[in-house]
Amino acid sequence: MNLDFLELVVCDTSPQIRIVTLNRPEAKNALNRQVIQQLMQLIKTLEDESSTRVVILQGKQGNFAAGADIKEMLHADLVEIDLLTEQVHELHKRMNTSPIIFIAAIEGYCLGGGFELALACDIRIASPQAVFGLPEVKLGILPGGWGTQKILTLAGISFAMKNILTGEFFDSEKALSFGLVSEVDVDPLQESMQIAERIASNSPYANSAIKELLTGVEYAILKERLELERTAFKQLFVEGEAREGLLAFAEKRKPNFIRT
Repeated sequence: MNLDFLELVVCDTSPQIRIVTLNRPEAKNALNRQVIQQLMQLIKTLEDESSTRVVILQGKQGNFAAGADIKEMLHADLVEIDLLTEQVHELHKRMNTSPIIFIAAIEGYCLGGGFELALACDIRIASPQAVFGLPEVKLGILPGGWGTQKILTLAGISFAMKNILTGEFFDSEKALSFGLVSEVDVDPLQESMQIAERIASNSPYANSAIKELLTGVEYAILKERLELERTAFKQLFVEGEAREGLLAFAEKRKPNFIRT
């Protein structure tokens, strides 16, 4: 199994727990197609092995994930954009419907697609210094990997409207107060391990049933709205200003958004 952009560690004290680390530190662990594909492949392998009960997901060198790979999207045609959104949606769906419990241990930047990946996890433990946000609007796009609907469901429409429309960053305490993270801890990995060990000691059948009643049911309720989000994201590459926003980011300048 090719894991160029991931690191997999089996917990010494509990072999039912796996620690998966996003490994693109030079890009602040930004998510490209290879990362998404490798995560999907790894989850399928762990499910098939059936010994994994909990996966802790973290980022390398102090950042969870600073978003999607902007350069990759900038040079992608519409077919590739469609494939990318399909892969992201399939990954998040798999995480929501998997019997494995996913815990995100969040440090540093957790933005855009990285934040959406964290939101696809079942539990999120954040460092006090973690930084959250969905800044896609500044690039002429929108959160296309469940971001709009998960934020709406968890934090409510007022929070979602303000923070998605402005693209502003916010801290862990604000994320906690709006239910976007489960807990704030100075050592999110250690706290995630303690939670994972408590979960792994419980009945696997009960854990799976509880997850199905929570995240599984949530996915079933949101399914149509998630597809609408995906369609809207793709449409911005057809008739919106996505290309200008992405190019401006790559060129480190302010985008010139002009409605004709």
